Amino acid sequence: MVLRINVWNRTYAIGKPMGIDEVHYKSWRIEVLHGQPGWKTLVYHPNSPLHGVAVPDGPDRRAVTEEAKLMIDGKPAS
Repeated sequence: MVLRINVWNRTYAIGKPMGIDEVHYKSWRIEVLHGQPGWKTLVYHPNSPLHGVAVPDGPDRRAVTEEAKLMIDGKPAS
């Protein structure tokens, strides 16, 4: 279980599972997960606890993160 606390527009996660990094991009949240065989990202809509889309797996962490950002750029942030 992950507890998220918002203090002065900064989100802190307590109990975050190992192997998951969070990237905040244009008020969207991207979780970057290391799994097998490579990297995967989950894209969360602003202020939503449920992810909207998942970027296909890839061997390069930077590439899947950039692909997630491109998906966000193609959608209007609501």
